[in-house]
Amino acid sequence: MCYRKTLLALIRFLGDSESQFEYERNVQIANVPAELICMWFDDSYHPDTELFRESFSGEEREILASFNRFFDGRVSSMPDGGGVSSLLESLEWLEIMSQARLVFERLK
Repeated sequence: MCYRKTLLALIRFLGDSESQFEYERNVQIANVPAELICMWFDDSYHPDTELFRESFSGEEREILASFNRFFDGRVSSMPDGGGVSSLLESLEWLEIMSQARLVFERLK
């Protein structure tokens, strides 16, 4: 269940501004807004894989799919530079963070 723990850790990270600032401090060359998007859409959320289906129940997969649609619907409006501070000025990012916290609480 390592995949499950990894995905849940990412969801928790997406909802936690302090962790995002810490990441920005520790990985100074990173474009954090772009990294956060990549972490979810490219690196972690793979609903069509067997590993994903084995790691989450049907209800949990629907919760994650709903979050993915929510995130995807806002991602084009997010700032793509300026770091975490600019993200936190974005209503879309604040909404994504709020949803991530709700999803984490439902799945942990």
